[in-house]
Amino acid sequence: MKRIQVIYDGLQYSIGETDYDALKAAIEDAASTGRPSWITVNQGEGQPRPAEILVGPATSIALIAVPDEE
Repeated sequence: MKRIQVIYDGLQYSIGETDYDALKAAIEDAASTGRPSWITVNQGEGQPRPAEILVGPATSIALIAVPDEE
């Protein structure tokens, strides 16, 4: 997998070099335990800037796996 696109609060972010299932499990854990957790993502293209997003029980978030180009 090349990267994971993240849609959070209507904005698009990306994460590279991260296991999709591990990220999904971390988000599920934050939602089910009620303990919010910060996730480091990239914002922007070309020269992405690191950003932190807070996920918790009521977080609206979408994950989209972007495959490697063959």
